[in-house]
Amino acid sequence: DMLLLLYHEGPSTRGIFRRSANAKTCKELKEKLNSGDDVQVDGESVFVAAAVITDFLRNIPDSVLSSDMHGLWMEAVDTENRAHKIEAIKSLVNQLPDANLILLRHLFGVLHHIEQNSGVNQMNAFNLALCIAPNMLWL
Repeated sequence: DMLLLLYHEGPSTRGIFRRSANAKTCKELKEKLNSGDDVQVDGESVFVAAAVITDFLRNIPDSVLSSDMHGLWMEAVDTENRAHKIEAIKSLVNQLPDANLILLRHLFGVLHHIEQNSGVNQMNAFNLALCIAPNMLWL
């Protein structure tokens, strides 16, 4: 539901993922989500949704891109030949657990939709990468 909120409201929201959200509201929403109850995000601030999703990514055990593959990811992105780089990244993506793949597909769909409206929201691919990438892979 939060990704849907971001999909619908993120493209028209200037500085989505850059602007701060209310910390208390974020904490309350995370507690509701962690309780396992059905949570309605309708009416939530898009900034709160962005902050909670970013925090979720940061707290996935072993990271969404798998910390065990950190060295392989670094090698892949450092590959100079574009075709080889793409193949290396595809190979690594295919090694991820299914749950991670599903999350990445949905997340990248939302981020792409936001980036397509970067003239409005000032979140081009580079700015989105600055905000999101550090939360996706770490040692």
